[in-house]
Amino acid sequence: EIIENCSFISEKYKKQEHPVNIALHYLSVPLTLAFLTCLTYNPSVESFSLYGAAAGCQVLGHLIEGLSS
Repeated sequence: EIIENCSFISEKYKKQEHPVNIALHYLSVPLTLAFLTCLTYNPSVESFSLYGAAAGCQVLGHLIEGLSS
């Protein structure tokens, strides 16, 4: 809702409508929280791979959204 109210953001970027993009963004949130938890208690390669997976979900979602519009 905050993004929809920003006048400086183009209408093109305000809505994320592709269902795969939305699903990938919902998936990336728990991955990011798991990364922060693992980083706090046991920083290791596995924790950074969680961050990579979360960022990959975000990038892939935006790529799909861009290609579908």
